[in-house]
Amino acid sequence: MWGDLDQGIVTVRSALELLGPESDLLLHVGGHYNLTVYLMKAGRCEEAAELFAADQALYEQVQEIWLELRLTWLRGDIAVANGDFAGAEQAYLDVRRLCIGQGIGYDAAMVSLDLAILYLKEGRMADVQRVAEEMLPIFQAQDVHREALAALRLFQEAAHHQELTIEKALEVAAYLREARTEPGLRFAWR
Repeated sequence: MWGDLDQGIVTVRSALELLGPESDLLLHVGGHYNLTVYLMKAGRCEEAAELFAADQALYEQVQEIWLELRLTWLRGDIAVANGDFAGAEQAYLDVRRLCIGQGIGYDAAMVSLDLAILYLKEGRMADVQRVAEEMLPIFQAQDVHREALAALRLFQEAAHHQELTIEKALEVAAYLREARTEPGLRFAWR
């Protein structure tokens, strides 16, 4: 899904140099955000965290709920990479609250998956089960296709029976990210 991340990083950096700081603010913010995401996905978490911290003044210039949501989610991902599970949990809970408040159910469910994976890493199975139970109504409210709901039910069942692993949760998350744009995509545990 993410293609060649190294090429993406080079391309975004080049674009930001061409744009310069006087360019359209939203383009500039978007470029910096995308660069940080690509660095995270490429496993260059320390570099991503440094860029994210350095860009805070830039991000504060745009007061949009969608940006707040994305930045808070990214803050959670960076916190996970740095081993700050309490910070990640708070960020993911904030994102989920924002998504629900804005009626963005699919993202609320997706960040719930990130939260469940965090809880799995910490061995907090009761919290994993609770989050798994909360996710289905969020997805159902979004009129998500049957295959995605089936994947979520398998996720819930595995959590309920305490058979859910980080690998299985990541598999469901990857599937749901792809299925968002490919509704006919089928799901099966590997």
